[in-house]
Amino acid sequence: MLDVSVKELVVSKMGSGWKTQFPAEGEKLLHLQPGYTIRDIHEKLRLGPVELSGGAGLTWISVASGTRVSAPCKRGHIFSWHYHPDGDSRFSADDWISFVISEAQMTLLLTANHVCLYTKLHKGKCREVRKAINGDENSASYRPNLRLVRFTKLIQKGLKTHDWTLCAEDQIASALGINYEKEVVK
Repeated sequence: MLDVSVKELVVSKMGSGWKTQFPAEGEKLLHLQPGYTIRDIHEKLRLGPVELSGGAGLTWISVASGTRVSAPCKRGHIFSWHYHPDGDSRFSADDWISFVISEAQMTLLLTANHVCLYTKLHKGKCREVRKAINGDENSASYRPNLRLVRFTKLIQKGLKTHDWTLCAEDQIASALGINYEKEVVK
């Protein structure tokens, strides 16, 4: 996965619409050569003590800095990414919720030593999960804390457990209609 062209990876799983995506105005960008790889992203980013996030296009990645425990989730990217400075190569509840409700079809989680790729499967399960987490967007219940409660209930029921955080990342992804791949960075 690390040395496969991001273009090939994204187009093979999501189609060619990604090629025409442009960064939002004002986003900080790193420009890359066409055919760049996930390893190129990992090497070009200045990984440090704060979370980073962004999106990716044909020859660019956008970069937004966060805090030690979170990074802003930019909307509108088909392919997104973020970095955990603590080395934790698992999604937090907020990461899962952000990805499920976002437009992104694929996201990359980077740590100093791992790269994890999450891809929404197009079989409807992820859409159902998104709807269940969001609830009625026009009501007063459209709040992040209720999203977390809904997500927790949904995932614990799907995994038949009282503590979903003890489950393996691939089990959680599968229960949400998401494909999960992990690779060690050497």
